[in-house]
Amino acid sequence: MPRRRRAPVKRLRAQKTARRAESFPLILRIEEPLTDAINYVQALYLMGFGLISHHEAGGDAIVALAQETGQRLEAVKEIWNEMLGKERRSRSLKRRP
Repeated sequence: MPRRRRAPVKRLRAQKTARRAESFPLILRIEEPLTDAINYVQALYLMGFGLISHHEAGGDAIVALAQETGQRLEAVKEIWNEMLGKERRSRSLKRRP
């Protein structure tokens, strides 16, 4: 007698932790304020150079502050892009058959 074929067993997927599921949408909300902060720092930088070009006091301090703040924001932006890249790679690996 021929044997009956068994139905394929469905594999259960591990559930994402609640903390991860909740934190990722919060992380996505960082991008817009980060971009805004970078734009504000660039505006301060331009204002400082405008003051310097018109021989006004305080332009050097504004430029120095804008440069320092810009470097820190760029570091945050690099970390942000790295986090997004890892998340995209992990999602694409999960989708592959």
